[in-house]
Amino acid sequence: GGGEVKERPILFNAPMVRALLAGTKRKKLYAPPGADPTDPEHLARRLANGIAINERTGCWEWQRTTNGDGYGMLRVAGKMVYAHRLSYELGVGPIPAGLHILHRCDNPRCINPEHLSAGTRSQNMKECSERGRARIPKPIKRGEDNGAAKLGGAEVRSIRRLLSAGLTQREIAARFGVSQQTISGIKAGKRWGHVE
Repeated sequence: GGGEVKERPILFNAPMVRALLAGTKRKKLYAPPGADPTDPEHLARRLANGIAINERTGCWEWQRTTNGDGYGMLRVAGKMVYAHRLSYELGVGPIPAGLHILHRCDNPRCINPEHLSAGTRSQNMKECSERGRARIPKPIKRGEDNGAAKLGGAEVRSIRRLLSAGLTQREIAARFGVSQQTISGIKAGKRWGHVE
């Protein structure tokens, strides 16, 4: 009989992503004129097209626009949406009202549905602090005195040398295990300006 809601198939999973990545030249995918830009299959292709798979961690790292906290963003039907939330919806199912999508891998760029779970904000804060990733405001400490700092003065000096040698910010960030924004801040002198 008609009228029953069809279960939405899981559209975003590893075999689909690998097949797509194997068969596509990377260019931005736009919905063809007249097509529905919110069509789940189209969105799944857009997500797959925007990632690089980190074979070491299994993270599917978003390569396109990110916000200030490093979360992937994309424009769908004129609205900016989070790539990891869209990935969860396509790869796992609807997000229960009021729940956040948490990263088990602690990598905000990751949109691998196997690394994502739905949970409350307080669960998220608890997991963050257990893993030493909490962003709880504290008095600002500079450089190595700051427990969140991964870089010492020697590393900052190396980063500056690598920047002037012409390495990209992304290559340097990967080498030091920090975000590209951190490298950009060092380059601009906004961060670590106190290191001569």
